[in-house]
Amino acid sequence: MRKNFGPKPFLYPQLVMVIASYGKDGTPDAMNAAWGGIAGGDKIFLCLSSNHKTVENILERKAFTVSVADEAILDEAGMIDPAKLKPLTFDPANGTYWSLGEKMGKAFSDGSQLK
Repeated sequence: MRKNFGPKPFLYPQLVMVIASYGKDGTPDAMNAAWGGIAGGDKIFLCLSSNHKTVENILERKAFTVSVADEAILDEAGMIDPAKLKPLTFDPANGTYWSLGEKMGKAFSDGSQLK
């Protein structure tokens, strides 16, 4: 049996980003944002409602930062280590956050074994 959820933007996993901005007086402000993603490989898009202080600051200053990591989560080669990062995802169907689990495979190479 198939469940029809109706026209809902359910994509999994849905990245959770920390969006930061600065107020007029320079006070930093941040919020979690799960409605966004990557466009064209070089742009981030955000779908934010206007009832957040962070969004007001972004519209005022025309600037923001997006953070998902700091140097503590880098491996010996300077790359992000997902085990250290412990990325969060948003579950829009249930309104909950989840932590991603174990590595399941290697992109762009595991499929070649199926030829």
